[in-house]
Amino acid sequence: MLKAKVSSKGQITLPKPVREQLGIVEGEELEVQVHDGQIQLQKITSRWRRWAGALAGTDILRELEREHREEIERDEARTRKP
Repeated sequence: MLKAKVSSKGQITLPKPVREQLGIVEGEELEVQVHDGQIQLQKITSRWRRWAGALAGTDILRELEREHREEIERDEARTRKP
């Protein structure tokens, strides 16, 4: 059985094997719930973490920049017409 000790500030340190198994890293948030006198911790998956890497290998930024340049050129061409 793994143990965690409560500090004077009410903080606990999760044992390393637990952090590694769940992929919990420094600064990550956990949801805390109490059920029948037991503490339940759950890793919170933020929206950003769920999307991390979703656009890897794409040229989305270059494509957006190109579209923006084309839009600017169209607007400038419209304003130049007499």
